Amino acid sequence: MSHQTGFPNWRGKTGGVLKIQWDPGTQTGYSGEGFNYVGRFTEKKLGKPFDLLAQEMVFDPCPSPKLHPHGLDPDVTLLHPHPSSSH
Repeated sequence: MSHQTGFPNWRGKTGGVLKIQWDPGTQTGYSGEGFNYVGRFTEKKLGKPFDLLAQEMVFDPCPSPKLHPHGLDPDVTLLHPHPSSSH
């Protein structure tokens, strides 16, 4: 991910409305809310929880145990809705 969507970190920074702050691809800025959307989309598209997908697609293929977050304990949730989301 290049962090170039144009989204703010959270919609609370733009009056509660998620709107693009600059043309995508022209600036770099972290978007926590954008990551949540990618996670939710991936879960729906592939039919698996995000933490399981991350384990299968990112951490299991990686030979370094240093890159395994908490060993992905089943009680650890990686995708958290932001308090300002309307879910």
